[in-house]
Amino acid sequence: MRWLHEEIRKLGGTFQQRRVKSLDEEDCDLLVHCSVLAGLAAKDLAGDDTVFPIRGQIINVHNPKLNELKMSVNKDGDHAYIIPRPNGDVVLGGTAQENNWSTENDTPNAEGVWERCCQLCPEVRNSVVMAKKAGLRPGRRGGVRLELEPVPTTRGAVLIHNYGHSGSGHTLHWGCAQEVVGLAKQYFPDNFASKL
Repeated sequence: MRWLHEEIRKLGGTFQQRRVKSLDEEDCDLLVHCSVLAGLAAKDLAGDDTVFPIRGQIINVHNPKLNELKMSVNKDGDHAYIIPRPNGDVVLGGTAQENNWSTENDTPNAEGVWERCCQLCPEVRNSVVMAKKAGLRPGRRGGVRLELEPVPTTRGAVLIHNYGHSGSGHTLHWGCAQEVVGLAKQYFPDNFASKL
């Protein structure tokens, strides 16, 4: 995400972080309702009762010998994945616990992640544990909501929804972003659309 933020800044983009209570309060031409937190908040922001949390537990480790992506996905949500990052850092995961709102680390969950990853790749046991983390991902019954709202907001903004990616946000983001741009171009002249 840091790389993506930097690329947007290089192109003249800016970022604001603030709490939005209603999509109608935003004074803009185009509003894209898209982010992890907004995905979970869609229950209130967009009146979407199909949104639910998916709790994930991961472990960040350091081990330069773990340089290959490995993954084992299970129906019960107790997965094993090893995702190498730059400089020898590695993400070990994980869990996918639907309708669990806890963001607290859970020792049995973390131990389960560790053991499953060690079974997948014994070299994991030689890793230095840096952090254990738990977080929420936005799930949605029926899958991702990526669509143009048929009616503009009360302030006249064209509204495009793009949320509910579950644990696949990093996998789907480029394609979803291209689809959002395609929808936006239907409503804006070519000279404005070049900034999308």
